[in-house]
Amino acid sequence: MDIRRAAALSLPPKKARRPAIGNEITESPFRPHVPADRRILLWTTPYSLKAQINRDAEVSPRLQALMYEGLLSSTVDDTRQAYGAGLLRFNQFRDDKGISESSWMPASSTLLGAFVANYIGSGTGKMIQNWLNGLRLWHIYNEAEWHGKEGWLPALTKSADKKGAVSKRTPRGPITEEHLMALRKSLDLSLPMHAAIWAAAVAAFWVVDALGSC
Repeated sequence: MDIRRAAALSLPPKKARRPAIGNEITESPFRPHVPADRRILLWTTPYSLKAQINRDAEVSPRLQALMYEGLLSSTVDDTRQAYGAGLLRFNQFRDDKGISESSWMPASSTLLGAFVANYIGSGTGKMIQNWLNGLRLWHIYNEAEWHGKEGWLPALTKSADKKGAVSKRTPRGPITEEHLMALRKSLDLSLPMHAAIWAAAVAAFWVVDALGSC
């Protein structure tokens, strides 16, 4: 019985998408091609195999599957999806730097610090912290010790927060009455849907205008 696969069946069916350019990782039996929200459960390490042997000596496969199902239900799909992105980045980092699979877990504070330092300035501090949160939960799933609060990690995460990349999108100009009238010309107010769109647009425009005048 594949305990983790059995537990994953408790989630709604979902197909894994083809990796986008830049999201590829080296093929490994520890990292099957699965949807992002399943990585937290189905991506493993050599350490996971050792922990599995210890669990097998204590409880049945069915009970273990129930335990994993409980862990899955403790987080919502969106959270697992976001955490799956963190696991992807961590594994890409490992591939790029040639770090052995045996070092993945338990990840040392040095390895985690290097991971954070590698991405400082390339994303927001909140994003990097979410990646770490995902790695922490991944360690919990595998009963591995977590070193994410040790050594340089607190200082590095603070640096990631301070130097987080800001949005590069060019600020857009304000909506004007000309924009509003252009919308009006494209609508047929005899249609209920169009009338509702026009009413919402007019209300939003003048409310925001009034707030800007305060």
